[in-house]
Amino acid sequence: RLDLKDEAGAGLPVANLLVQGDLLFLSTGSRGTVQVHDLASAEPARAAASLRLAYLQSNGAVYADDLLLQGQTLYVAAGPGDLQLFDVSAWFAGQYRNDLSLANYYAVLGDVKAAALSPADSSSAKFAAQARLRNSK
Repeated sequence: RLDLKDEAGAGLPVANLLVQGDLLFLSTGSRGTVQVHDLASAEPARAAASLRLAYLQSNGAVYADDLLLQGQTLYVAAGPGDLQLFDVSAWFAGQYRNDLSLANYYAVLGDVKAAALSPADSSSAKFAAQARLRNSK
């Protein structure tokens, strides 16, 4: 059991999680961040590093939700309108002080709540589930 903390030691809300080797990736929902915890470290409950999702729409919001990893690319379902991609190779190399920036994104209409990738041995298709409001009148 881990009592999860962010880099400042505050309690951490968790929307989704992903484990790869000794790394635990956590999306934080409305905080709009992804935290990484090194499970092999002396303090696995404290975040080793974090990244902030990009605000891609003016006056928009971000919501860090579903997480997928393909190679060293982290895909984050980022809520209003996009699927954001980050190169997390530095984290796999134990370099947690490097700032990670947005590597790419896919924009869609509606909120991206979940995502899926095709298997590595087939095409490189990406799928995003979205939610939209519709006026029935």
